[in-house]
Amino acid sequence: QAKALALAVSSKMPKLQEFVPRRILGEVSAPTPKRSWQRVIKKVAPGFSVKNVGEGGVVHHSAFRNRPAVQTHPLKRGVPSELTRELDIPKNKKTILTTVVSHHPHGDWLLRVRVNGKIISEQSVSSKTVENEWFTHTVDLSGYAGKKIKLLLENQPSGWRNEWAYWNEVKVMSIPDTK
Repeated sequence: QAKALALAVSSKMPKLQEFVPRRILGEVSAPTPKRSWQRVIKKVAPGFSVKNVGEGGVVHHSAFRNRPAVQTHPLKRGVPSELTRELDIPKNKKTILTTVVSHHPHGDWLLRVRVNGKIISEQSVSSKTVENEWFTHTVDLSGYAGKKIKLLLENQPSGWRNEWAYWNEVKVMSIPDTK
């Protein structure tokens, strides 16, 4: 690690100077989420907070694959970046979580949805699984009607190769149940 850090610091490549120390330190401690990250994530995921973001931080892109997007990256191997929200799921309504996500052109990641810590959905996001550059994933939360839940969306690393997630939309909607 010391040799990698010395090479990075002496490099004339500014991104190398930024990412190598961050990666080394990421193995030691998790960074405190920046306030600006919370504002940025709310552009695509109102009501959600973000934590455990690694390389590059939380970045807003006015156009990624022809849509606005917010980029995240897992903190380190085995530690996904997370979007979290606590909410009450109303009774007598159909409640749906909808996410519209994409991936780095040469990467992939796992979109994992948890409710109260339990995995309720998992989907690979890559060029092999996504058509037309964006993937819309819906999860029915109606089974939690009348309960307060902790909703967690993970940008889970899958092979540690360009694990950036691009979030275009994250929303929870409740509509009258037609039953």
